[in-house]
Amino acid sequence: MVGAQAAVLSLSERADRGRKTSTVRVAMSAAVPAGLVIGGVLADVFSDDVAFLTGAAIIFAGALFAALSLPRTPRHADPDSALPGGRGRLAGVLNSPRRPFFLAAWGFNLLVFLSMQGVLLATMVLLVKDRGVHLFGMQARGTSGLIMAVLIGSSALVAMGIGRAIDRVALRATLVIPSLAVFAAGFVVLAEGPTLILLLVGAALIGFSYNGVTLPMLALLGDAADADQHGPAVGVYQLFGDIGGTIGPIAGIEIGTNLGLGQLYILMNS
Repeated sequence: MVGAQAAVLSLSERADRGRKTSTVRVAMSAAVPAGLVIGGVLADVFSDDVAFLTGAAIIFAGALFAALSLPRTPRHADPDSALPGGRGRLAGVLNSPRRPFFLAAWGFNLLVFLSMQGVLLATMVLLVKDRGVHLFGMQARGTSGLIMAVLIGSSALVAMGIGRAIDRVALRATLVIPSLAVFAAGFVVLAEGPTLILLLVGAALIGFSYNGVTLPMLALLGDAADADQHGPAVGVYQLFGDIGGTIGPIAGIEIGTNLGLGQLYILMNS
């Protein structure tokens, strides 16, 4: 994930960075449910070994395609220049006068991963059980899975269209504030909604706004970082997201168990 996002930042310019980063994010968003479906079908029809071997073949084909199609050096890099090592590049990012941009992007990624991919993913099945709702006659796990599929699908739809908007606005961060408002509204609907329809609406709102926060921040990260800093900058960006995604399930289940899921989701807005 780090390599893919760093590569698209290096292979894009200010005028097309939003569109290209959104294309990569759509691929990542679509790959998760597609992998679950394809892997499950292959394992059910054939065997677990066939599913794992198919996954290995897909990875090998992707690596081969990348090796043959991607340029050896970033578009803006001088192939003859002596670039510093990994630690030197990371130090350059941390000491950069554009550090506030990096910190903003990293911080937003941590908060989004903590709330959505941490708290929400860990507690959705508990929320479905608490509200006693069922989709297509399925129990809590199946129903929560389909609700999360709505979230992922709406996120991918937004990513397909938001790239051009990111490239057109003078300030990329312009899109972040309304997206955060919709993101918060989604958690409020989940906290207060007693019916299946409202749970689906809340999940869709979060999905629609998720990439409205992360994609402008990723494009802003690419603008602020020099060509040889894209790797370290995206690496820390992903690290902050992983930290949020690790803390979220632990804190979410503890707080949700003790205070209630409604209070937990309202707390996400603060």
